Amino acid sequence: MHCAAHYCLAMRIRDYLRCFFRSAFGMAGIFLSLAGGGFVVVALSAGIVLGLAASLVSFGIIFAAGLLTGLGSKAAFAESSREAKAKAEESLVAMSEGRRRLAALRLGDAGVAAARDLVVMEAGRFLDACRGPGSRGGTEVRDPASEAAIAEATEVVDAWLREADETAVERRFGTEDLHPFPKADERVIALLKDKARVIERGIEAVSGQPPAIDTIAIEEEGR
Repeated sequence: MHCAAHYCLAMRIRDYLRCFFRSAFGMAGIFLSLAGGGFVVVALSAGIVLGLAASLVSFGIIFAAGLLTGLGSKAAFAESSREAKAKAEESLVAMSEGRRRLAALRLGDAGVAAARDLVVMEAGRFLDACRGPGSRGGTEVRDPASEAAIAEATEVVDAWLREADETAVERRFGTEDLHPFPKADERVIALLKDKARVIERGIEAVSGQPPAIDTIAIEEEGR
């Protein structure tokens, strides 16, 4: 447990330093410390080593001042929030593209197509919930399980299509089925419905709203 605690602490410190150095405050501190070191080298005709030492000391003072005043922590937090929003937006774009691709696939089986349409619908609701004003925190709110479910649904349908193509070729030419896929349609439909349920739970997590049945139950109790 101590090792895990130390690891988490090290990760937090590493993340803080990374965000601090990438923040405007941190970059300004680096620039000022380098400028200070350059001034020592030029104005005092000092050597490079002394100039580097002056830069390190200057940055140490700026870093400590940032911690004491809270400016450094605020800058690091702001940078961390910016990164989180950027990553979340990238994820939303990827999910939107995956949903679009999934919806565009032409499926010959009505049952598989209906299950695919269910995933597409839930994925659309999930994307709306992530971008909607009612989401918990805005676009930086993420649900990795839902993100994975959308991608996995596309993989499942792609695998089913490959199997359908192979089966059609084998039937046409009377060749042996080298990759038997028993009950393919039923299994794919079940998998897609499971992915849709995962995404539905993600909608609740992102929006912060209880299921409709819970809302109705609360209203009934309050009567």
